[in-house]
Amino acid sequence: TVNNPITEPTKFKVSKLVKPLIMPNGKQAYEVKWVGYRKKSDNTIETRDSLMEDVPKMVKQYELDHIVKWLSSGKVVYTK
Repeated sequence: TVNNPITEPTKFKVSKLVKPLIMPNGKQAYEVKWVGYRKKSDNTIETRDSLMEDVPKMVKQYELDHIVKWLSSGKVVYTK
């Protein structure tokens, strides 16, 4: 569950992490699919830091299952 700071106390529940990516500002992030939202266009990009606060087990499991490696070159590699 991730807090929405604009309309508190609404909470959105993470359905799954779609894929890891690096944001233009260099931050580690994930494309997130939300419970109750089916269209790909409803997915959002969330920083890894915020996801580690809200769904740390999901992030750690994804990173184990997909062998995610955050490279110092500003890239991320993983298995699908």
